[in-house]
Amino acid sequence: GRRLYLVILNYTLPAGLPHVWEQACFRVCADGGCNRLHDELPSLAPPPPPPPTSALSAAATEPLASASAAAAGTTDPELALRLAHLPDLVLGDLDSLRPDTREFYTRHNVPFLDLSHDQDSTDLTKAVALVEQRFIACDPHPDPDPDRHQILVLGALGGRLDHTLGNLNTVHMFPHLNICLWGDGNLVRLLRPGTARIEPDTRFEGPECGLVPLAGPATATSTGLLYNVDDTPLRVGGLVSTSNQIVGQGPVEVLTDAPLLWTTSLR
Repeated sequence: GRRLYLVILNYTLPAGLPHVWEQACFRVCADGGCNRLHDELPSLAPPPPPPPTSALSAAATEPLASASAAAAGTTDPELALRLAHLPDLVLGDLDSLRPDTREFYTRHNVPFLDLSHDQDSTDLTKAVALVEQRFIACDPHPDPDPDRHQILVLGALGGRLDHTLGNLNTVHMFPHLNICLWGDGNLVRLLRPGTARIEPDTRFEGPECGLVPLAGPATATSTGLLYNVDDTPLRVGGLVSTSNQIVGQGPVEVLTDAPLLWTTSLR
């Protein structure tokens, strides 16, 4: 019953994009993230298998009704990849979007939402707000599990430091949502006040990890780490739990009285 939403940002995209793309129910590019998706797909995914001759004949005589049909009707492997990975929406200021990229996706019926009138929020903040309003806020469950909806942000870490800090700030703006930042060999999630049980997939995650109180002081207790904290005050400008490690296969449990960033390395 879990629903996955992808947000694509304008930084190097992780190699796992094609895998999570298939699992997502909604995929949105934030401004220049559309350039990244267009340019980097050929290096991230193998080309689709060549279509049978009958599919080519049908494609030559009938209008293409969908992205999958369009992908099946081309012998250009890069074009087939792009047609099989069309976003559901591109939004933001749209000032980083190249004209050729916009023309390509417009031609293939991808909608664009110009939010340049709002200069007080980042494109990631706008994307998360849209996902919450369009999908999460109208969840028919009377008391939905906060983890039922997962927002995965690709290209969120690395590159310009101000962009990375802005992305971390966005996570703190939506503490009630399950947001994961993925980029540059790292994952970041926000732990809410209370007890969090973390079950890392150690085939890909860790062992390096950290607990960072970016939004303000926190007192935390943990188990399952090489250097556990025990009712320990953490604060930026004082003690923070970086360069820590997950012990064995996990799980890790963290009790905190304030929000904490949980970071893991990703292989």
